[in-house]
Amino acid sequence: NGTCLLTSFTDIELNKIYVQVVPNPFSEQPTFRIAGVSFTKGSISIYDQIGELADEIPISGTKTEFIYRNTKLSKGIYTYRVTTDEKYSNVGKLVVQ
Repeated sequence: NGTCLLTSFTDIELNKIYVQVVPNPFSEQPTFRIAGVSFTKGSISIYDQIGELADEIPISGTKTEFIYRNTKLSKGIYTYRVTTDEKYSNVGKLVVQ
């Protein structure tokens, strides 16, 4: 008869971390600002345009800002993934000038 019973749900927004990268685009050292969850450990992974891991830096929950010192990336557009405690993540674009 078209009746639907909702038994459970997950509010994805509760599990979301917020990441701001400034400056973006950058040439030398952007800062990753992380908010929304508390965490113990994690990583910032940076992927090139074909999806290969270009760089990765470990992060700890004792800080909310992380400076990325670019020594490996050439000019271009990259994708970053911030993962914390292996359960929360955020993906965005990173532009190197």
